[in-house]
Amino acid sequence: MKKFLKYATMFAVATAMLPMVSCDDDDTVDPYDINYCYLYQPYETFANVEYKANGDFISGLSDPLEVVPVRLTKAAPTNMQIEVAIDPTIVDEYNEANNTEYTFLEGAEIVNPTLTIAAGEYISADKITVSFTDHRGFINQENNLILPIVIKSAGNAVVSKSSRVFLTFNSTYRANLVMATSVSNLKYMVDTDLSGWQNNKTFRIEDFLTTTWPADAPITIKATIDQSLVDTYNQENDTDFKAIQATLNPSNLIFNVDDASIDLDVNFSDITGIANDEKYLVPVKLSFESGDGARLDEDSEVVYIQLMKLPLELSVSSQQGSLTLITPEASWTGTCNGRDLTAILQSNTSYVNIISGKVLEIDLGSVKNNVKGFGFQFYEWYYGLKDVQDVEVSVDGQTWLNYGGAKLYLEQNQYLTFSKPATFRYMRLTSGDYGYSAGYGCYIKQIKFFN
Repeated sequence: MKKFLKYATMFAVATAMLPMVSCDDDDTVDPYDINYCYLYQPYETFANVEYKANGDFISGLSDPLEVVPVRLTKAAPTNMQIEVAIDPTIVDEYNEANNTEYTFLEGAEIVNPTLTIAAGEYISADKITVSFTDHRGFINQENNLILPIVIKSAGNAVVSKSSRVFLTFNSTYRANLVMATSVSNLKYMVDTDLSGWQNNKTFRIEDFLTTTWPADAPITIKATIDQSLVDTYNQENDTDFKAIQATLNPSNLIFNVDDASIDLDVNFSDITGIANDEKYLVPVKLSFESGDGARLDEDSEVVYIQLMKLPLELSVSSQQGSLTLITPEASWTGTCNGRDLTAILQSNTSYVNIISGKVLEIDLGSVKNNVKGFGFQFYEWYYGLKDVQDVEVSVDGQTWLNYGGAKLYLEQNQYLTFSKPATFRYMRLTSGDYGYSAGYGCYIKQIKFFN
């Protein structure tokens, strides 16, 4: 069996099949002395119908599928039984008439091969209904597919030349893709300020691999570490990672039926070198071993797991999220270029003009533990800053930790989160460029702190 998912687009071919379905026999009858039984080519379009490699439907097409009713040109004199069938013998005729290369769709069947047109009626109460219970026709089939349906007999009525419809399926293929997690989840950052950090030598990567949909059959991906790729990675990315002894658990990543993700543990032998700012790289090569209807994403054939000290840096958001506001205290004070910032530390009822490139200095009155971040509320988004630089914190005003700078969004509210909670009393930072233009400048209504 080919291991892929099939997309099929089924559509009506009303005009393309005119040479095959002309109504010459009907057109010569006036005033309709003969009662003809016929079919309308359906106008519905069934697009983006998805099939798995085993033939199971994902979405887009009902099963069974109601197609069209059978019809008469004159009212039925009595209850009439109309027989319909799937006819593979006319596929060649269709292809020749329409200059196509369709292949007959195997495995479909008509659920109601006999339909009734009640006395006095022109149309059957039911529609021809096709079942795709057996989906083998959609497996191992790279051609465009066609399903001809014909009227086989019509009792006392005459079967018209317009007595057949053609359902066509334009087929393409795609597998149940196995993909590695995003690059950001492959970074193991160790906080060396935590007690016993040297012993945290296992990095669990949750959802290391995921599938497009839950596995229909077991899938096995083999994972191996290839340290020879470290130098190549450094050359291509201008980095200075080092190799480190590590093992993977498991080395065979197995998706059982209905699994959609799998975790991976990376076990390091010795991580103490990161205290000296060493950075390590674990290149993992992935290869597809087995799994009907699945394949490994080409971009996931090699993934790089990074191990390093948790850097002091800032992340920015325009949403407060889970941050909890620290209630301002009367002891909070601040200055910038000789301007008093105390008012905007206490509330957002006023505002202060901040000049680009100046240092803001803040004193929270006492040491605050485990501060997660801080934020700005600007007068309006166009009175904001484009960035901040050299955000530093200190417990005593003498020794400072520098979290670096950050680019801001053009939003009225900005929230900056420390890569790890900070303990400090003093903060200083340099204001960056104006967010909109120098003509508008920067006006801050409030500076906030969060835990």
